[in-house]
Amino acid sequence: MANALGGSPDIPSFSMILLDSGTLGIVSFATTIVYYASKNSLGAVQPFGGGSRDEQESPVTLTARKAAIFPIVGSMMLLLLYMFFDKIQFVYLVFNAFIAGLCLEMALRTPIASMIGPPIPKGIYLPCVGVIHTATIIASALSFVVTFMWILSDNWLLLDLLGGGLCTFMLAAVRLPSLKVAFLLFLGLLFYDVFWVFFSARMFETNVMVNVATKHGVNPVKAIASTLSLPMARGLPQLSIPAKIMFPSSERPGSYSMLGLGDIVLPGILIAHNLRYDYRLPSRSSPVSSPIMDSPDTSSCRLRGRSYFMHSLCGYVIGLFLAIIFSERYNVAQPALIYLLPMTFGPTVVLALSRGDFSDMWHGISLHGDDGQDSVELRHVV
Repeated sequence: MANALGGSPDIPSFSMILLDSGTLGIVSFATTIVYYASKNSLGAVQPFGGGSRDEQESPVTLTARKAAIFPIVGSMMLLLLYMFFDKIQFVYLVFNAFIAGLCLEMALRTPIASMIGPPIPKGIYLPCVGVIHTATIIASALSFVVTFMWILSDNWLLLDLLGGGLCTFMLAAVRLPSLKVAFLLFLGLLFYDVFWVFFSARMFETNVMVNVATKHGVNPVKAIASTLSLPMARGLPQLSIPAKIMFPSSERPGSYSMLGLGDIVLPGILIAHNLRYDYRLPSRSSPVSSPIMDSPDTSSCRLRGRSYFMHSLCGYVIGLFLAIIFSERYNVAQPALIYLLPMTFGPTVVLALSRGDFSDMWHGISLHGDDGQDSVELRHVV
């Protein structure tokens, strides 16, 4: 969902919208997350404690059944937060802060590990624990600082970093097996997004999506400090729900442009799928004919021009601009997925048809081949 918080009723010009810091910040940050997470998805999901490639966890592959019930589960969660947020806000915010911090640690671990070299040791031995990777220690410390400072300040940039960590983990952990599953998932989510943004007010007398996205909950540290009668409780702010990214507007002081994390993750899983599809065997006569296959060494693959990845990524950027322009122009929340999903799925389908890859991408290629079910996993390049 794209929205402007605290906007003015004046209709801004297109140049004001395009050059606004909120617009540029949202587009740049979301695109960077999708690009980095797609690259990161070429490897398996690492466990929370770090570890070697042998310890990496397998990603979750969406099936047609999971894609069909996803909008239903999403609607139930949205209603739960809308109706009972006041009662569960403490537990919900503590849980989200914990999960967001863990996801940020995993997102930071890979780039930190690539920068570590002599004389810094690769790992540190701790009694009763064993060897802990140095990158894991540094990433954990940084994520703890970011999470704790966000709790103390509710700073929008720290909120964005936590949201970026969540998106990076989700894009590495969830895989699409085929365009058919992607189509089923996106079709359901389009109805989900349009209904809760445009029609929920007719049933609940308020826009449920915007209501939940803009909620502020009790600060856990403030609640604990108040219980213990500590003086630090007075200055702590309420916390925004870590389910969006925000950037301040340069054209409208006090206003923020906002984008839901789902508007990053959902198009992003298709873009990441396209990048993995771009890695393929040099010859279709190879023993494993999957477009995305298991291989311990990327030298056995070649990247065929980044065609699907770059086309869908460019479409995502255009979709972001369209969503923000319509949101700002009409000063109303927009279901961003109605712009983002067609702009990523459409170029993928057109290019696949023109290259003769549509059948492979639509059905996926089973690596198991026995039951023919939709739970086929397209393997990643590690």
